[in-house]
Amino acid sequence: MIYRLFSLSLSFLILFSPLFSSEIEASAPRSEDLRARRFLQDSLLKFQRSSSQREWEQGFSQHLLDEFRHLSGSGAGRQALCQGFENMDPERLAVFRLLLEEEPEAQLLGCNQFLLDSLDQFIQERVELLQQRRLRIPGWPKTKARFGPSQEEWVSTQGGPVYFNGGLPHGHFALTFDDGPHPQRTPQILEALKEHQTLATFFVLGQNAQAHPRVLREILHHQHGLGGHTQSHPDLKRLSFASAVAEIQDGFASISGIVGFSDPFFRFPYGSRTSRLQDYLREQNIATFFWNVDTLDWKIKDPLALFDYALEQVGKVDRGIILFHDIHPQTAAIMPDFLEALAERQLQSVVFRAAD
Repeated sequence: MIYRLFSLSLSFLILFSPLFSSEIEASAPRSEDLRARRFLQDSLLKFQRSSSQREWEQGFSQHLLDEFRHLSGSGAGRQALCQGFENMDPERLAVFRLLLEEEPEAQLLGCNQFLLDSLDQFIQERVELLQQRRLRIPGWPKTKARFGPSQEEWVSTQGGPVYFNGGLPHGHFALTFDDGPHPQRTPQILEALKEHQTLATFFVLGQNAQAHPRVLREILHHQHGLGGHTQSHPDLKRLSFASAVAEIQDGFASISGIVGFSDPFFRFPYGSRTSRLQDYLREQNIATFFWNVDTLDWKIKDPLALFDYALEQVGKVDRGIILFHDIHPQTAAIMPDFLEALAERQLQSVVFRAAD
């Protein structure tokens, strides 16, 4: 009897094992689909809640990056990610652009190039809309106004002064760009600046300078300012004093190793500093530059919205230092129109030079 029951049970398992195995196999894609959905939702929520670039970059934790890498490592995970990305509107998808461009595992996604192409198309369409809107402005000049030529503002670096609005005269503004150089976007920005005979200061990362030395040399070739922004963009307040100083020194050394020198100008990543690090820069006679016009180009992905917001922020002050990042496509895309809009407002371009 027991043998008969065992035989029947075994026959039942053999007969229906394909059904059980298919259910087990089907559960894996469902599981990856849920993980992908949770990863995307958590990432977008953290981005939405971030009030600063530092909060966003630190909020996108190692856990989320590990989740992305895990999902990219399986066929079901890649399929789930692609489905989630493809269902997003362009502004949400743009939150993941740097991840799609720079993370090696993202190259495994079959949809990767399609997603990047769709984001480029979104940028182009929004810029075209911006230009069409500007053409409809009453009295809009038929000939393009130029923001330059830039005036040179000579500043002393003795004692490591700290600048927020640069102490500039009324109506004078200095353009600054952080986190580059970028192989595509920095040259786009350089071309727009050249067209407007405008000079800017680039606060570059040592690791990006080493990765793209040709672009760094191009910045210098056009006589823009070159300042340090650390080697790898950490939050210096989170490091030991020795490690933070090494980041600062390594960043300057990377620049000097390529072009022979760097302006004694520095900008803290995220604007995050300590009194001890500020004292160190004073001792080294390195001027620190903050800003009083934050364009939020790390957060605003729509070029049209970024253009409007950046101009609005400029209009709130009568002089100062404008913060952009030359790693973002929306920043590069609006630069020709933004420079022209500044010129139309009869504002004066300024570039900082070290007097010492």
